[in-house]
Amino acid sequence: VLNGARQLAIRANSTVCVRILLERQPDMTLVTFGEGQTVLHTAGRMGNLEAATLIKDEFPFLMARRNADGRTPAEQCEEALQEYDAYAKLLTAHGRVPPSRDALRLMQAALTASS
Repeated sequence: VLNGARQLAIRANSTVCVRILLERQPDMTLVTFGEGQTVLHTAGRMGNLEAATLIKDEFPFLMARRNADGRTPAEQCEEALQEYDAYAKLLTAHGRVPPSRDALRLMQAALTASS
C-alpha cells in the first residue's frame, strides 16, 4: 500500500509526500511494480525532477536498476523523450498530464550525470 502511495505521490508531483513516505518506509524502494518499474523509473518517466533527485540521492543503487525491458531510469527517460508525441498521447488517454519535453530533458540530464 505504501509503495502504491509513493507512486501516486510521484505522479502527482508531490515531493513533500514522497519525502515523508521515503522516511517512513525506505525499504519499500526495493519493491518493483508492473514491468519492473522502481520509484525512480516512475519519477523519471513523469518528469518529477525533485522526487527523482531525492530518491537517487538517498538510494543511488536505483540508478542501475533495470525494468522488465532492460532499461535503467535514465534510459527509460531518454526513450520517453525520443518518442514524446506517442508518450504524451498515451498519458493523456489515461487521464494523466504528460511532463513537458523540457522537464524530460532536465530529468535525462540529471539521471545521465549520475549513472
